[in-house]
Amino acid sequence: MTKPIVDFPVFDADNHMYENTDAFTQFLPKEYEGLVKYVQVNGRTKIALRNVISDYIPNPTFEVVGRPGASEELFKHGNPEGKTRREIIGKPIRSPEAFFSPEPRLKLMDELGLDRALMWPTLASLLEERLDDDPQATHVVIHALNQWMHEHWTFDYEGRIFPSPVITLPIVSEAIKELEWVVERGAKIILIRPAPVPGFEGRRSFALPEFDPFWERVQELDLVVGMHSGDSGYQRYLNEWEGLGDQEMSIARGARRANPAFVSLSSQKDNLVDAMASIIGHGLATRFPRLRFMPVEYACGWIKRGATGVIGTNRSDGAATMRAIVADAPALRARHVVAGSAMKAALARGAQPVDLEGWAAIDAAEVARGAGRQSPRIKLAHWHELLAAARGSAVGDVEDVDGASDD
Repeated sequence: MTKPIVDFPVFDADNHMYENTDAFTQFLPKEYEGLVKYVQVNGRTKIALRNVISDYIPNPTFEVVGRPGASEELFKHGNPEGKTRREIIGKPIRSPEAFFSPEPRLKLMDELGLDRALMWPTLASLLEERLDDDPQATHVVIHALNQWMHEHWTFDYEGRIFPSPVITLPIVSEAIKELEWVVERGAKIILIRPAPVPGFEGRRSFALPEFDPFWERVQELDLVVGMHSGDSGYQRYLNEWEGLGDQEMSIARGARRANPAFVSLSSQKDNLVDAMASIIGHGLATRFPRLRFMPVEYACGWIKRGATGVIGTNRSDGAATMRAIVADAPALRARHVVAGSAMKAALARGAQPVDLEGWAAIDAAEVARGAGRQSPRIKLAHWHELLAAARGSAVGDVEDVDGASDD
């Protein structure tokens, strides 16, 4: 490995592989032959699913791609000159072999000073939305993709590259079967689409109880659940207002665009924010508290500013956070921190910590309060109620805890 440019290990959580043209078809069962095709349109190669051409990714062979770093100025300073996307990306480059295969990618990582990297699929992001009315076919083509990924990349390449197999959820039993298959072959992380799951009876959140057998197994296996941007299907909300029918989201040249004034003024639908809201609000994180979700690419701008912003604003937030960390680094390194000192300091100030068992007791108390009023729960609104519930006391029996009051 070349000499790193920083004095700490670097783990890139948002690296990508480009799929070869046989990624979806090499292991596709014979009865599904023709489900995925590459076709020529006006001299350009396009991908078609069930004979419907998709422009979601205009160049599905990835032979020519945008230069790495081409959008840096956009994310740093915005687009005050009103450049088109093509003008921003500039002159493209021919994709090196490192974009398609693990061995040359490892050499490239050495040059960049990257110690380890997650490797997300790219073209796979269009599959689930375009097969939304055929759950069985969705599971079949996702399995074919994972077979190709395991053969071509493995799920753990030399302990440094960790490709992420995709798990699709329309049929829960098939999802569990696929989960077991990738784990047996060394998967450290799985990729779940942060969007409602299409199925035989329509779309619904993956956080609803019907998916609990799958999540129970994920928790038992202690797998990280990755979430990355892709086609969530949210384009349909914009299409309804614009009258665009079933037009897919596309950056292709000549693709019909929504009215920019409407887009800038309308409410922002963010599928990741909605996915996180569902994990919490539909109780998935409560039912399976040891699940670990890792949304990437979206950064954390929406935590800082609320559920607003795009990748560009998120990146500027991330840059500001990193500048603050770097500025604090010398003082942090010089500080001698004793394990447990923060907790001791909090206890010295009279803090009363609540552990996971106490939190579960609070949750149960709130659910019990709601049961008699035909409500999923009634929140405990005061500190003394929360502490009483955490300690197993009946909330109504405790009028005051350590001086807390309802006032």
